[in-house]
Amino acid sequence: MKKVFLFFATLGALTFTSCSDDDNESSADLLQRLSINSSGVTTTFDFTYNDRRVSQIVKTSGEDVTTHTLLYTDGNLTSVTTTGAESGLTTMTYDSNNRLSGVTIDGDVTPVTYNNGTYTLGGIQFTMNSRGDFNTVFSGDLYTFNYDTSKNGAFERARG
Repeated sequence: MKKVFLFFATLGALTFTSCSDDDNESSADLLQRLSINSSGVTTTFDFTYNDRRVSQIVKTSGEDVTTHTLLYTDGNLTSVTTTGAESGLTTMTYDSNNRLSGVTIDGDVTPVTYNNGTYTLGGIQFTMNSRGDFNTVFSGDLYTFNYDTSKNGAFERARG
């Protein structure tokens, strides 16, 4: 179950992405760093982009550094290789409708089911909106996400 939560943590960093119609804009308008301070410990996430898609996330927490390298196929995130303080390989598969259908985390295959707009992955249920953002995540507690679509978010100009 811990691996599924790690998958959601990585996926969560990408849920705020959206498409941009203007591919000629500079990457300077994309989120470069996110810092979170919790209980006196600062964790930073540094983002690198390739063709306006997140290609690498470097997480630094104290002296621990973890690098997540992301690969895409036909616009879908298909693998995340993690090295450093944490390590592993996560791969994703999609059905013919480009819906997430399976996740393999360090060799452990977890099927993803889709039923009437709800995905289920390892006992965790989630829904997504038409932009690919989380609407809800249920893992014993219900988390609901609301978006102000009238304003640009941190990842507004990143490709989904």
